[in-house]
Amino acid sequence: MAITRNDGRSIALVEALVGDATGCILLSIKQGAISAPSCLSLCRSEGSRCAAAELVKTGNVLSVGGGRVNMVAGTPRLAAAELKLVPGEGVEPLLELNLSLLEYDTIDV
Repeated sequence: MAITRNDGRSIALVEALVGDATGCILLSIKQGAISAPSCLSLCRSEGSRCAAAELVKTGNVLSVGGGRVNMVAGTPRLAAAELKLVPGEGVEPLLELNLSLLEYDTIDV
């Protein structure tokens, strides 16, 4: 999907459900956050959207650098400044605890 920023620029965005044994959350990947040469070489002609899709395949293990949680329409999303594909076996995520399904209200104090 593509989102339009306040300044009018368009940014490619891919979202995927990621998790570990403690729970899961939607990960939002913006163009430029991927640091995985193996994925980028597979999708060099397609650009970052294809690389992001390759990166978040089921069973892949990711290293999240500069991670933060953003609220999008009252629900949390994990965002990362940098993502890397790392060797290792994936773990079965705890799908019953999907933090992105929780809704929060903003209260001004």
